[in-house]
Amino acid sequence: MTIVQKATRHFTMRTPTDEHVADRIVDLSQHGTIPTPFRVSDYRDRFPELSENHLRTVLANYELKGYMVMRRGMRPRFRRVGRGLYEPI
Repeated sequence: MTIVQKATRHFTMRTPTDEHVADRIVDLSQHGTIPTPFRVSDYRDRFPELSENHLRTVLANYELKGYMVMRRGMRPRFRRVGRGLYEPI
């Protein structure tokens, strides 16, 4: 697991990388913790350190035709099955 540290004036906050978040969402779905297909509201409480907008971006980036997959050559994690609905690959 890769963790990025963000230093602030008073403390250091550890946030997971987007790739780790995508893998964790897939794990939650495969273990039946969240329903399949899922949306952001199904796993939002599992990542309190990340904003809802950031979580939506992770889904879009790691979707089969997403930015990280098409432009960066990363492995896709999700397939879009409807508006705001995804399933793990």
